[in-house]
Amino acid sequence: GIGHFIESLNDDSLAIVKANNLFKDPNLLGQLAFIKGNFTQLVRTISSLQERLPLTESIGILEMVQMQLTVEPFASKLNSVLEKNPDFEKIKFYSRILKREILELEDDPKLPFLFSCAPITSVDCERVFSELKSLLSDQRTSLTERHVKDMLILSGTMII
Repeated sequence: GIGHFIESLNDDSLAIVKANNLFKDPNLLGQLAFIKGNFTQLVRTISSLQERLPLTESIGILEMVQMQLTVEPFASKLNSVLEKNPDFEKIKFYSRILKREILELEDDPKLPFLFSCAPITSVDCERVFSELKSLLSDQRTSLTERHVKDMLILSGTMII
């Protein structure tokens, strides 16, 4: 398998040494199973948030993730990031108005409509989402030994 191929590499580069150490870790399979079991839904969520859905759908997806994500420290980090964003509550409020859950509005009545197609992700956030999506992709299971060295070179900073 891939582990045997990496062991056969005679390169002493830091990335290959670290990859060898990772493949020798007896906890690796359990950790990979944990990631697959707990974060597969997150990949689907990230993909859907990148599709520029209407605000009400995006907020609904994000609120669902907040309820379902219970693995620490990820749940705390998500809540912390959202709490530190002063505009997130306002966008959630506009979403509730658009869904007719709330009808009281003190701002300009046009604002909820103007925000109805507002993206809730930033460019930096989308870049991280794309990297995470490719890292957790189901296509990683079909990675061949021929491509492992290229992958290790390209993502060497991820291994370190």
